[in-house]
Amino acid sequence: METMFLNRGLRIIGAIYNSPTVVLTKRPAPTLEALKGMKVRTFASPLQIEPMKAIGAIPVPLALTEVIPQLQSGGLDGMLAGMPILTAFKYYDVARFVTDLNFAQIITVNVINEAWFQKQPKDVQEAIRAAGRAAEQQAFPWGVNNVQKTNELWLANKGEILKLPTQEQASMMQTFVSLGTNIVAQNPVVKAEMEKLQALVDAKRPK
Repeated sequence: METMFLNRGLRIIGAIYNSPTVVLTKRPAPTLEALKGMKVRTFASPLQIEPMKAIGAIPVPLALTEVIPQLQSGGLDGMLAGMPILTAFKYYDVARFVTDLNFAQIITVNVINEAWFQKQPKDVQEAIRAAGRAAEQQAFPWGVNNVQKTNELWLANKGEILKLPTQEQASMMQTFVSLGTNIVAQNPVVKAEMEKLQALVDAKRPK
């Protein structure tokens, strides 16, 4: 994965796990039917916009700073996010319900400028690589634990965490995988990157 973005002048030195994607809502959404017609804040990305359309929600790309005022005024009914973001900004004060859609994992990729990297002595390059990998390994268990802690914090502040029925979750994931595959296939560069990532994941799977 380290060399995936060299053609963009970037070198990956680590990937940090954050959390699964959940949907925050002002009223309970224990089923996909309950999400229909809801105005849900998304990133301005087809990989979030199209899945929301597919389940009947209305995607609203919006800056994070505008979400709370829009939730308060009725301009939004919910948002896609990770639980660490929702607890950090105390979203439980404006919307109590979270449905754990868990259709995508939020990952932070740490990158450095490749031109700068190549100007460093070999021993410095190796130290940078080693530091990136060490941070990655230390941060992963912290990230997993942080999801549990933020879930507990949400519940402690009178929030609720809901899950879809098992069959509905499986059907949704099948739809989302098909959608995502089609979206990625439309961009040859992104498709090639996705195939590299898939190959890396497949290589690490237990035999």
